[in-house]
Amino acid sequence: MFSVASLMHSIRHHVYILFFFPPFTIQSVLWSLHKWKMSFPMGTSLVL
Repeated sequence: MFSVASLMHSIRHHVYILFFFPPFTIQSVLWSLHKWKMSFPMGTSLVL
């Protein structure tokens, strides 16, 4: 049984996930990369 309200709720939920989860995950990945570069300065040449 599919209603318009549940469909809009699921769409809103997916939009919320798309808009709020990737920035945090990208920020955490960049932060861990930054900490890794700070702790291992010579490792940046291996990454780049």
